[in-house]
Amino acid sequence: MSANPSAPKLNTMRYLTFEVNRACPLRAQHPKCPIGHPERYRFGKQEAPLTDGLIMDFWRWCRERDFRGIVLWHWYSEPALVLPRLRSLMREMRAEDPGQPFQLFTARKDLDLSDFDLIKITDYESDKELDDRIAAAFVEGDATPHQPAGWCGRGWGWELLVDHYANWCLCCNDWRAEESVGNLWRDDWSEMLRRYHAKATHLRWHDQDSWEALPRMCRSCMRGNFSLHQSGGTFYVPE
Repeated sequence: MSANPSAPKLNTMRYLTFEVNRACPLRAQHPKCPIGHPERYRFGKQEAPLTDGLIMDFWRWCRERDFRGIVLWHWYSEPALVLPRLRSLMREMRAEDPGQPFQLFTARKDLDLSDFDLIKITDYESDKELDDRIAAAFVEGDATPHQPAGWCGRGWGWELLVDHYANWCLCCNDWRAEESVGNLWRDDWSEMLRRYHAKATHLRWHDQDSWEALPRMCRSCMRGNFSLHQSGGTFYVPE
């Protein structure tokens, strides 16, 4: 069925991201990663994980709304653990759209990944400082923003992220599904898209009232992980 021409579109969305599994052999080496945290998925539904059929149906639905971006496999887990499944999904998508690009985030350096268009190797072996995504979810304290005006990069609406249990989450730091707009198994996808656009459009502030109107999770993240947002007042997102 074709999309309603007046419905929100996905033509500016760069990534459609799926968390295809929830395991990682390096979880002990990265204690700041929330993959094994007891509150992972706390506010989302956990009744059924993503299936290949649901992934394909949602991908087709997104394409009906003009999504022409990259399908990305990642989100704290090691997706290369299920590489045969990824390749099966990629073959099915490419059979319908030979031009569909795919990206993989992985810590594996010993695999032939030539069938992916883009690959990002996550390096946990160096001495670089890693994002503390766990702490960023729990920052408390003074309610005054660090900057008088600013925005979160998620306000650009560049990634649609679905977790392992099919919760459509606001961003990659929303690992508890605190700001999820719904669940693909249970909720109307068009209504979820409208909720997502409404949330993403308002992830910016210019005074104390607009700062306090941001989701609790966003204020916590902006205080605890400065690399995930931008400060200033020069970027404009139309209402």
